[in-house]
Amino acid sequence: MRNLRATHNKIAVSANNRETAINTSRDTDTIILSNLSDIINLEPRKEDNADQRLGKEEADQIYNLGNTASLTLNFDRAQPQHFAFGLGYALGNVSTVQESTSYIHTITPINGEIDYQRSNPSFSALMQYGDTIFSRLFSSFFVDSATASFSQDEWCKLKLDIKGTGNFEDDMNEILIEAEDSSLIRIDSPPYAVGDSGNVFDSIHRIQARLLTEDRWHEVIFHTASKAGGKTIINIDAPNITVPGLGTLIQYKILYRAESSFVWPENIVHESPLRVSDVNVILGGRWDGTNFYGGIPLNSDLNSLEYTINNNLKFDFGFNAPGGYANRVFREGRDQTISFDRDFKDYILQQSCFNNDYFGLKIKATGAEIDSNNNYHVELIFPRLAILNAPISVENKIVAEKGDMKVLGSDDYPSVIVKVQNIVENYVS
Repeated sequence: MRNLRATHNKIAVSANNRETAINTSRDTDTIILSNLSDIINLEPRKEDNADQRLGKEEADQIYNLGNTASLTLNFDRAQPQHFAFGLGYALGNVSTVQESTSYIHTITPINGEIDYQRSNPSFSALMQYGDTIFSRLFSSFFVDSATASFSQDEWCKLKLDIKGTGNFEDDMNEILIEAEDSSLIRIDSPPYAVGDSGNVFDSIHRIQARLLTEDRWHEVIFHTASKAGGKTIINIDAPNITVPGLGTLIQYKILYRAESSFVWPENIVHESPLRVSDVNVILGGRWDGTNFYGGIPLNSDLNSLEYTINNNLKFDFGFNAPGGYANRVFREGRDQTISFDRDFKDYILQQSCFNNDYFGLKIKATGAEIDSNNNYHVELIFPRLAILNAPISVENKIVAEKGDMKVLGSDDYPSVIVKVQNIVENYVS
């Protein structure tokens, strides 16, 4: 029987290599270690005709306008590889240098577009649903927004909201054949490759039958399926729908999973998950393009930080897009914010808000040792911030302040510089 357990779901992405053009898939290279509930869905674009004069109250037609696709990846024990992949595709620019036995990936926001059809780099994603239900390859996914969360006594977390053009291919197939109204169906293979030789029955999802002269389909119960002599042989309950004098041939519609040609990456990358107890936060320092100087550490007084990127991507179904999927993805304007929650032990942030000060911020999460001189780590540097608000409140009988900082651009440096050190050679290349 088909295995429905979500623990058998798999998602692989082209983390290392971006697509060369929109709606042009490339091989996946990394199996993603995200939450069990994360799943890729098509989002159909459908429209009815309720706005027409129909002579009746309800609509009577549905128009299929194609699809987009969506995926939310939740990394509740975020590893450096997750930040490199997620923020690499969210921000767009990645440069890499080797450091002993590891690599340092520097990620910054892209200016302008990748090409006329894409503002941000895109990647391909392959998903296996259950163990044997079906698999689907999606082209052109984009990170629309990303949120990195740091809370006391928690793992570092990363959430990626991902949208796709809706271009896909899968290993499901539906065929029409003519055969006798009997208890056996024989399907030539080729051209129809029904499942694999060890799991033919589970590969068949549905069989229907109808007379050649009518439109109404009848459900058909099937019992066994096997392969022999270049054919797939299916034992069914005979439909018994033929009419005397009109012949014994009827039409069957068979929905099945074909022999898949999708190639899965061989290895799953495991890295040191990052704990907030190993996160160092420096407020108010200065970035000179190479190093971050000064500032004050925020330690036990800091309850949480949350960094959010929103690319505000717009998916266009333009001219010459006959495939039912978007053919242009435009970034309407990147927006970055940092939310904070800290004990109100001093007036520093209140005065910065009042003065409308600009200042820097550095967040560094350090993981396990890679070699004697290097550790896994993720570093986020913000050269120019300003506080939007910092309302004072009471949390657990302690006076606290929560608020939002705006990440700002400058003439001298990128709005954010992300540095990730791990053992993967490249991302978004």
